[in-house]
Amino acid sequence: MLFTGAAVGVSHLVQSTRAGASYGLALWSLVLVANLIKYPAFRFGPQYASATGTSLLEGYRRLGKWALVLYALLTLATMFTVLAAVTVVTAGLAIAIFGLPPAPLITSAVLVALCALLVGTGGYRWLDRVGKAVVLVLTISTLVATALVLPRLDLASASFFPDPAALGPGDIVFMAALVGWMPSAIDVAVWQSIWTLARATRPSIARRCASRCSTSTPATSALRSSPSASSCSAPASCTGESPSRSGRARSPRR
Repeated sequence: MLFTGAAVGVSHLVQSTRAGASYGLALWSLVLVANLIKYPAFRFGPQYASATGTSLLEGYRRLGKWALVLYALLTLATMFTVLAAVTVVTAGLAIAIFGLPPAPLITSAVLVALCALLVGTGGYRWLDRVGKAVVLVLTISTLVATALVLPRLDLASASFFPDPAALGPGDIVFMAALVGWMPSAIDVAVWQSIWTLARATRPSIARRCASRCSTSTPATSALRSSPSASSCSAPASCTGESPSRSGRARSPRR
């Protein structure tokens, strides 16, 4: 759910709506291909965290400092632009919906301060709750908007693929930006691995893991009696181990 909320931004609220207004359904295939290509990267983040009990940042560190430096440089090159664009668009939506005074800079500063306060005081728990509420509202709004627009579509004459002969340099640049941020940038996989570890330390998850550990069979008893065995045969992310305490990658036990 956090990934879904993080992915929704300028790409969905501005670029996708502009793509529909300017190109109709011609770019749907491009968006579909972009999602299919990026899917393995998005899936790898939480799977890596669940299997090793560490984030992708720790995995990069094991490759060498150059990997961390490269990731840091890429993050610094995009974080300010992305944050500014998403914040200004959100401020514009807030001004239009709630009838606020037309002061986008002040509204943007207030939004950033509220987000920082939410993360600083509530941590993952409140971030998860607010994210679920936002995603629920966006999902319902999207379904309603789709239901209202579908009867107006002329599918018989619609084009589902872009015409290369009709594309100019501006169209190519727009499509590149659309693909790059649809559904989101690949580095979100790092965030997902961190969120997976944060979720594993929640009390409800810990209780379920404790219940799983209490279920004993002859095979698991023999495994736990081994000096090298952990106190629970659950994956590292279920035990709530932080990267600093794990020390090394832990492969899942069968």
